[in-house]
Amino acid sequence: MGTSSDVIEYTIHDCSSFSTNFHPENILVDNPSNSKSRWTTQNSEPVHWILLRLNNLSILKSITFGKHQYANACNMKEFKVYIGITPENMTQVLHSSLKNDSIRESFSIRHHNSAGRCFPTRFIKIEPLSVYGQSFSTSIWHVSLTGIINEASVEEVKRDYDQFRETRVMQHILKHLRQRRLLTPYNSILTQSSCHRGYGLKRMGM
Repeated sequence: MGTSSDVIEYTIHDCSSFSTNFHPENILVDNPSNSKSRWTTQNSEPVHWILLRLNNLSILKSITFGKHQYANACNMKEFKVYIGITPENMTQVLHSSLKNDSIRESFSIRHHNSAGRCFPTRFIKIEPLSVYGQSFSTSIWHVSLTGIINEASVEEVKRDYDQFRETRVMQHILKHLRQRRLLTPYNSILTQSSCHRGYGLKRMGM
């Protein structure tokens, strides 16, 4: 799989809330001299988030936050980033903070799981946790993304990741059967899976 990074295009899928004239679509445009070019939350909401939908399934490698030309009390401080193929099943890949200045900041994204498998994504959720000014609404000015968008490379990663997840599910099923001494279905599933479907469960300690 190639390692070069390209710009990842996206649209706004949803958000927790927004203040009048500070729509979430504003983060698509990098305009640091425009004080209205930002997404701003409503303080009435207990949890703030914005959900981005990538135009194509991709491997996210970095996220960059643009800023206003001056420090601002509304600037997002601490935040988390989640990714996933669907909005219902997302994994946290970043927990960091921004400086309250005018310099754009980029963050590398952990795009491998604990087993070393790359995972593709279609949705990105940004969750602001704190803001620089006390009792101020949170603002995000601009977001840009880079990663792997080559269709053949992404599909290869998706196939590998799907097989990995299927193997893990099968491992949990077999563990459940073995712990309850249900050895007949245990041995039957293990034999069929290892011989015919390539799970390699025996090699993985089952």
